[in-house]
Amino acid sequence: MKKLVIVGGIGNGAVALSTVVDINNSEDGYNTWEVLGFLNDSEDKAQVEGFPWLGPIESSSMQRLRARKDVYFVWTLFSTRLRQDMAGRLLGLGIEREKWATLVHPTAVVSRFAEIGQGVIMHAQSSIGPAASLGDHVQMFNQTYVGHNTRVGNYSFLANGAHVSSFVTLEEGAYLGMSCAVREFVKIGQWATVGMGAVVLEDVEPHTTVVGIPAKEINRRG
Repeated sequence: MKKLVIVGGIGNGAVALSTVVDINNSEDGYNTWEVLGFLNDSEDKAQVEGFPWLGPIESSSMQRLRARKDVYFVWTLFSTRLRQDMAGRLLGLGIEREKWATLVHPTAVVSRFAEIGQGVIMHAQSSIGPAASLGDHVQMFNQTYVGHNTRVGNYSFLANGAHVSSFVTLEEGAYLGMSCAVREFVKIGQWATVGMGAVVLEDVEPHTTVVGIPAKEINRRG
């Protein structure tokens, strides 16, 4: 079994743990991962679903774990406001790219012609079509869909039920809210945010937030 450390805690970290348990219990993934515990900055040092707190993210514990060749990591921390800062923090840990684990739930559908990066999490009933690609550290939550020939950039986040059509580009750090939809040939710019239930018919500029049907810009950062 490969050893896994989840960077995160209660919330997305627990969801990732659930996916790991389902992988381990599946026929193809039987006992793939041994979860060592969680790294997070929680002051209460609480266990997560019975698994131990291993220490703060930037700590001697992280340094010791990073030095072990048999330990892999998965990043689950997320904030719609601070996600660009979190990406920088992730890179600052200095963990080798190949030691970021990719987790694919046994009910996820992945085309044999799709490409998936390192540190990706595909949760239950998520799906990616042929000639589509996911960059590093992309998180696809339950019942999300990425159509054929679509490119999803590093650090992008697809909340439950988000649907992306074909020939779409999601640039680095794009966030798609729950149950939103993006039509074909649209580009979502870097670190842009698409609100819950929005229907995106046109390109979204970087660092902007769009909501509604059809989606309209309500905020621009930077």
